[in-house]
Amino acid sequence: MHHDERLENRESAPACAAPVQAALICAVSAVAVCSSVLYPLLAFRLAAQGASSSMIALSAAMTPLGAIASAAFIPTLARRVGASRLAIGCAVAIALVVAVIGAVHSVTLWFPARLALGVALNGLFVVGEAWITQRADPTKRGRIVGVYASVFALAFALGPLVLVVTGAHSDIPFVVICIASLVSAGILSCIWRTAPTMAAENKKRRGSLMPFPLLALAVACFALFDQITLSLFPVYGVTAGWSEAAMAVAVSVLNAGSIALQYLIGWFSDRSSRRLAMLLCAGLTTAGAAALPYVVSTNVLWPLLFVWGAVAYGVKTLSLIEMGDRLSGEKLIAGTAGLSLMRGVGGTGGGLLAGVAMDHLGPAGLPVTIGMTFLVLTAAGLASARRVVLERNSP
Repeated sequence: MHHDERLENRESAPACAAPVQAALICAVSAVAVCSSVLYPLLAFRLAAQGASSSMIALSAAMTPLGAIASAAFIPTLARRVGASRLAIGCAVAIALVVAVIGAVHSVTLWFPARLALGVALNGLFVVGEAWITQRADPTKRGRIVGVYASVFALAFALGPLVLVVTGAHSDIPFVVICIASLVSAGILSCIWRTAPTMAAENKKRRGSLMPFPLLALAVACFALFDQITLSLFPVYGVTAGWSEAAMAVAVSVLNAGSIALQYLIGWFSDRSSRRLAMLLCAGLTTAGAAALPYVVSTNVLWPLLFVWGAVAYGVKTLSLIEMGDRLSGEKLIAGTAGLSLMRGVGGTGGGLLAGVAMDHLGPAGLPVTIGMTFLVLTAAGLASARRVVLERNSP
């Protein structure tokens, strides 16, 4: 496996027993349920209180804003208090903040509470993902991170089903979120000794948020895809003649692909190379966007969506895998925080960019936005590969 930049972590990461790796994946994925339940739950609660659509959207934006704002501080906090203590503290903080939100029905209070929730969620996700990637067997890292990506996506997809069972006006969802967060904290407390070890007090060893620009771009592209398909693809499909119910199924098919095929993508990257897998995923996502206008009115749409969702999500999975190959300790946490930052930026800007494109180009603005974005990623990946070849052949 070759990379366009010098490897930061040439030593093999310590192997982690399968039960510990499984516990890590469950602990981080459990909190995905919290996030996926809370978004629709609070939207319904705010609507019932008479809040406007803009107020609901602004309230929801506090959580990703908290994630973006906290990214730069997570490595420093992990160094000062320890990676495991930070992750456990964030899990407990999620439970406390959600308990406050559930107990105090105040639109005004929910703004800072959701901001704090974004900080806590981001801290847990960043440390948890770095923890999983560093402790994975290097020869199986692609498959292990692929399993994590699938379990996380499944947990996120299943979360809203809690509201189907309990209803949006029950307090039970808040209890479920608090319990899931505390269970996550308990699991992490049992395996705290396996957390990433932090660098010594040498500033030169401290990590950068953006050590590998191509990986940061890949995660931003995925976040843009995710936001656009969740918020605007149903509208796009309805204009092509599908019913609203069919478009709800379409989004589920996209998610199903991202859940089902991440292990296969990780396996391929273990057997070939991370960058080849990245190029294939980026290129196939671009091709899917180009094909979409021609198949959107046919039944070919369904298998296309399944594969499209998988390869678009795959670029994020592969970014985590490669980050784990190349960094360790505090540098890995810093790099993972940078990926989280780009996920927030890409997700925040994605819907706006596609919305403007659709205003000017009509429905075609959606595939054009996604296609052009992933074409840039594909071109950047090819340029990176070419640079590696040139450096290797230079005297």
